[in-house]
Amino acid sequence: MFERSVLSDKRCFAQNCYESGLMDETEWRIYKDWHAFLLSSFGGLRLDGLIYLRAPPQTCLERARRRGRDEEDSLDIEYLEALHRKHERWLVPAAADEEEPLDFETVSDDGRSVLVLNVDQDFESDPARSAAMTAAVDAFVRKLQAGASGDAPADGEPKRQKTAA
Repeated sequence: MFERSVLSDKRCFAQNCYESGLMDETEWRIYKDWHAFLLSSFGGLRLDGLIYLRAPPQTCLERARRRGRDEEDSLDIEYLEALHRKHERWLVPAAADEEEPLDFETVSDDGRSVLVLNVDQDFESDPARSAAMTAAVDAFVRKLQAGASGDAPADGEPKRQKTAA
């Protein structure tokens, strides 16, 4: 298990740098070449699934401000909104709606299994919510280990299943 992956780095963070002008065309090409080299160097590295801790950008900004880390001082809402849009397009490709269950499984736009956990509300001080999230992660990992949830449906539509939360 990793906190971040080489995929999220390229698809969200680095691409956002390029699109916002922090990387020029040459730097973006060098980055993509480096990324491809890095992936090929890992050989058999395979990400079986991803866990997306989903929270609105405003919640993320408020939490960063509460943490008070120097390196997060310059974060602004526009940056977090751009990253949020990239994560949503990648990890929750079906249109989001208000009817979504709190936590659910889906398939990313590149065919990977994704467990989406809603972390907008404080769960650290809510033992029931914490237990439900832990159980959802546990069940997701067991399914991945068993090979039960790694394939996108044949029709290409994302699959969504409510988890126990």
